[in-house]
Amino acid sequence: MTLKEGGFAVKLKSWMAIGILVVLGGFFMYGQFFEKADTIPDNEAQLDENQAPTTENFYEESGLKIGEMAPDFTLNDMQGNPVSLSDFRGKKVILNFWGSFCGPCREEMPAMQKFYETYKEKDVEVVAVNLTYFERKREEVDQFVEEFGLTFPIPLDEKGKQKEVYKIIPIPTSYFLDEKGIVQQVHFGPMTYEFMEETIKNM
Repeated sequence: MTLKEGGFAVKLKSWMAIGILVVLGGFFMYGQFFEKADTIPDNEAQLDENQAPTTENFYEESGLKIGEMAPDFTLNDMQGNPVSLSDFRGKKVILNFWGSFCGPCREEMPAMQKFYETYKEKDVEVVAVNLTYFERKREEVDQFVEEFGLTFPIPLDEKGKQKEVYKIIPIPTSYFLDEKGIVQQVHFGPMTYEFMEETIKNM
C-alpha cells in the first residue's frame, strides 16, 4: 500500500466513525424526544387541573368580600343620566358587572330582567354596570340592551375605573348588597332566576 493509499484509508475510517456517531446521536435524540412527548399530555393535563380557576380563586382575588361595604360610584346610564350606587340605599341590590361580548352575560340577562320586573316594587334593585371601556363599540351595548329589553339601571363604566376598583376578574360578577350597601353574597358566572330569588330572600 502506498503512502497516499494509506492516508485515504485513514480518512475513510475517520469519516465512517463520524458517520456512526452522528447516526447513534440521531437515534438517541429521537428516543429522548418521543420519551418526553409521551409525558407532555399527562403533565399538561395535571397542570391545567391544578391551576384551573375556581370560585375560591376568584373570590380571593376579587375586590370585595362578604361583610365589606361596596364602594360608591357615580356613572352615566344609557341615557346620559348620572347614577350613583348610594342612590339605592335602603334597598337590597344585585350589583352586576357585564359586557355585551360575554356569552355567560347573555345567558343570564333574561333571568335578570324577569327578576327585576318581579321585585322592583319590593325594595329590591338590579344595577348592571356595563364594562363599556372594554367594549368594541358602544353601539353593541345599545343593541344588546334592545335585544333583551333590559329596563333596569345600566351605568356605563366608560373609563374602566370601576373594574379596577372592584377588581372584576371573570364576567359576569355579581354582588348582593343589603340595605346598607354591605356585601352579603358574591357570585361568579351566570345567575338563574331561582338563585337570585333565593339569595335575596335569605338576606
